[in-house]
Amino acid sequence: MSPSADWLNEALLQHLCAQGSENAWSEFKDGNVDPAKLGDTLAALSNGAAIEGQPFGYLIFGVRDGDLTIVGTAVRLERERAGSEGLIEFLSRHLEPRPLLAWGAT
Repeated sequence: MSPSADWLNEALLQHLCAQGSENAWSEFKDGNVDPAKLGDTLAALSNGAAIEGQPFGYLIFGVRDGDLTIVGTAVRLERERAGSEGLIEFLSRHLEPRPLLAWGAT
């Protein structure tokens, strides 16, 4: 990841945390991902973003949702599995319209 992408991710993270709480288009997780629920969560965030006029919905791992403290995470979506296939591939295949899935580290 380039230095400019690192800065962008950090700025976005700070902006989302400054909102003060989760909302229809942003959700924070400090623990593990549940592949069975992730598709529903992403769909809800996407719909929430569209309703609220936001360009994207955000699911942020490594932030405690109660007080929005950045705590870090061991979740690596590129390593997660949904049955016998990679989680990213699974989500891309099962969500319609296909979401833009992007991730980064700060």
